[in-house]
Parts: sequence; structure tokens; C-alpha cells
Amino acid sequence: MELIKCLHCNEDNKTNARYCRYCGYELPKAAPKELLEKQVAKQTKSSTKKKLIVALVSVVAFVVAFLVVQQLVQRVFSFDKVLMKTASELNEACPFMVDAETRLDNAAAMPDNTFQYNYSLMTLVKDSIDISSFEAYLIPQITNNIKTNPDMELFRVNQVTMNYKYVDKNGVFITKISVGPEQYNE
Repeated sequence: MELIKCLHCNEDNKTNARYCRYCGYELPKAAPKELLEKQVAKQTKSSTKKKLIVALVSVVAFVVAFLVVQQLVQRVFSFDKVLMKTASELNEACPFMVDAETRLDNAAAMPDNTFQYNYSLMTLVKDSIDISSFEAYLIPQITNNIKTNPDMELFRVNQVTMNYKYVDKNGVFITKISVGPEQYNE
């Protein structure tokens, strides 16, 4: 037999009693067992739904974050491949004379999103060159070419640093000019 406790004296009374048989205070209304079971089941079902929704939202958030990271990583790796392929295709035609004094020896895809052209100055030796004047002459021309040449758009969009390395006719290093996104995006 089920009992109900008096809220005043804490004594057990029959479930169907309206007043406490010990102190006379009105007893709380006893809910039928079926009603209590339904309420517990409803609360459990509601709690389960909330847990399911939280779990589902967590899984969706994880999947979205994972895909975003994958796309970013894949873009970096795939552009490295583009740089390597561009260098390889260009190197098939190298070496070739760019003008009467300058030969493009080769090109290379470098780390950190960098592309490098390697040139030889065929009629000059390092001691006969004023390097600061040489750089002052070339930097604006190179920068302007990167800014305006339609063939350089892919490099501009992907924020590639462009290196131009020069050696003299004997292979002695003269200078390396680097033009980065901060210069050609001005």
C-alpha cells in the first residue's frame, strides 16, 4: 500500500486520506501512480530530446569546422602544386634570352608561397655594376609588371612573393629582388 507523508509532522498517511491522522493538517494531494509515471517519462523524453539535439548540433559543427579546415589546407597545398607546375613548364623552355643582356636560367617554386626567377646578366661582371642603381632601376619595373600583367593575376590573387635573383656572366651572385603582396597591392 502506498503512503503519503504529512508536510507538517512528517508522518505516513494513506494515499487517499485528505488530512493527517496524527496532526490534522491537510495532506498534499496524492497523484495517481500512472500520472507520476507519465510525468517522469515525459521529463525523461524531454531530457533525451535535448541531449539528442545538443549531440546533433555538436556533430554538425564539428563536420563544418573539419570541412572548412580541409578546404583551407587543400587550397594551400594545391596552390603549391600550381607554383611547382608553373616553374616546371617554364623550365622546359629555359634557358632563354629575355633581351640582349639577360638570360632566364630557370624558375623555382620556393617555400612560403614564393616563386623565384633566376637570371644571368650575360655581358656584365659584378665589379662593373652599381648594385644600388641596378636595384633602383629594376624594382619599379618589376613591381609594375606584377601589378599590371594579366599573366601575373594568379600570383597576385594568391599573395605570392616574387623573387628575382641575378648573377653575372661568371655565375657570381649580384642581387636578389623580392616583391611581396604588400608592395604590389599598394
